[in-house]
Formats: sequence, C-alpha cells, structure tokens
Amino acid sequence: MGMRSCAKAGCGLAFVGAAIFMPMSAQAGEGAGFYGSLRAGTSLLQSMNFAEASTANLALNPAAGFVVGGAAGFHVTDDLRLELDLSYARNDLVGRFQQNVQAFVPCGQVAGNPCLSSRVDGDIASTSGFGMAYYDLPVIGPLKPHLGLGVGLVSVDMGVGASATMNNGTASRFTVIDGSNTLLGYRGDIGVAYDLGDIDLTLGYTYTLTDRLGVAGKGTLVSFDFDRRPTTHAISAGVSYEF
Repeated sequence: MGMRSCAKAGCGLAFVGAAIFMPMSAQAGEGAGFYGSLRAGTSLLQSMNFAEASTANLALNPAAGFVVGGAAGFHVTDDLRLELDLSYARNDLVGRFQQNVQAFVPCGQVAGNPCLSSRVDGDIASTSGFGMAYYDLPVIGPLKPHLGLGVGLVSVDMGVGASATMNNGTASRFTVIDGSNTLLGYRGDIGVAYDLGDIDLTLGYTYTLTDRLGVAGKGTLVSFDFDRRPTTHAISAGVSYEF
C-alpha cells in the first residue's frame, strides 16, 4: 500500500469521521434516528489509458462489474443525515499493451525477452469506506429523493498480464501490473427511496473519483508508473431499515 496516499487520506477520513459522530452526541433534531442499509448493483469503471513515449502504452477497458455494500447512518434532522458507507467492487479488464523501445535481440530467443502478446487482461478490485452527508429533498408521495457528497478511503488491488511466448513454443503468463494502493476518494450520490414505513426500498447512482493509482508496471524491456485515476459509476438497489 502507498504510504503517502494513506497519510493524506487518513487526514480526510479523520475529518469526515468527526463530522459524522460529533453531531450524534449533540442534541438531535425532531427527525433524528439511526438506520442501516444494504445494497447491490453494477459497477462501471471508466477506461484507463496510459501512454509514455519512452516506456510503454497501456490501454485498459473495464467490463461491467459488481458492487455490494452496506451503511450505518443517523438522521440529524428530517432533511440532513450522516452516514458511514462500506463497499466492495470488482471489474474485469481487457486491453492492449505496447513497449515503446527497440530490443537489440529479437524477442523469443533469450529467456529474459519472450514475445509478449499485445492483448492483456486482468481485474481490478476495490474496498472502500466513505463518510457521507445526505440532504433529503421534499417527499413526493411515497418517494424520497436525496443528494449526497462524501470523502473516504479506497483500497485498490489491480492485476494485469499478457501471454509470453518463446521461439521454442513454450508459453507462460507475464505480469504487466500486480499492485495495490490506498487512495483518497471523493463521491457524489443521487437517488430515491420508496417509503414503506420503517423499511425503505432504494435506488441510486454514485460517482466515485480517487487520487492517482501509482502502481508499478513493466514489460520485458521497460518499467513505468501506472498513474491513472480509477473513476467509477455505480447503479445499485437496496433496502434501508429505520431503528
């Protein structure tokens, strides 16, 4: 894990944590109360394209994945609530890889320089914890729209590889990226709940942006710093229960 990002993110999460739990010890409004929620849905990660003339080009196109999560929250007033949200998401990756240097010895002739397929594949997974603040808009019949903003930590684990072949026909897996980092993340949320009394059915969209990933990448001839920002769109449905 990247210690620089953790240190930066820790400050942000500490601030959010204080913002969430300090109001709970203060005098609550008329609509105060605790609640918990669970949700599941689809995670859509934006393409991540890296190009560096002196090292390599790597273009990654994520497939639609999944996200699951849960939250515990507190209604400060009828309109304002604060929430701690935990979630896990995973997406498969496919893409293209090219080394931007010329080898003196053609690939496939020596053990350290196999011929790499230009096609790569892998996956990216993230575990996140966010402190969120929500504003509940005026109720429309049984529907309760909401808007939310938050900050938190996102732990990202990423693996990408390609097929490596020698001239004698032997083939193996070559790891292009195998790394992880913990990043500061920012999230926006818009959604609606259907009121069934103590239980709400929820449907929402979240947009999550993080700091730069900064994991090591390599080819047979080059190394590089993969510094893209994982940016995620998620659509999920769930259930919320008022205690």
